[in-house]
Amino acid sequence: MKLSAAQEKILTQAKKEIDEARSYETFEDYFLNEYAPHMNGDYDTPEKYKTRDYNGYKYYEKYWTDLKNAIVLTHCNSRSLKKLESLGLIEIIEDSTNQNYGIDVVKILNY
Repeated sequence: MKLSAAQEKILTQAKKEIDEARSYETFEDYFLNEYAPHMNGDYDTPEKYKTRDYNGYKYYEKYWTDLKNAIVLTHCNSRSLKKLESLGLIEIIEDSTNQNYGIDVVKILNY
């Protein structure tokens, strides 16, 4: 099946994020490797981050769990998503059409 460059980019990026999340056994390992390096040492451990923003920590933990289950956030053209869905490659969980922030939630099928 032939995909457009935009459709291919969506799938490639999503699979990269999923593979990265799946490479960690625990959320704490994922957090320490993916988020902590960007926090300038202020909140570089899960314990420090929880004391700062417990809801944020829970959000990232859910995000990691979703990624492991092939559910990703994406920012792209809705037509591309609808085409990927019609091809049976993704399931659109949340379509951001007519919303301000434009972040879609999709599940990569059979991945």
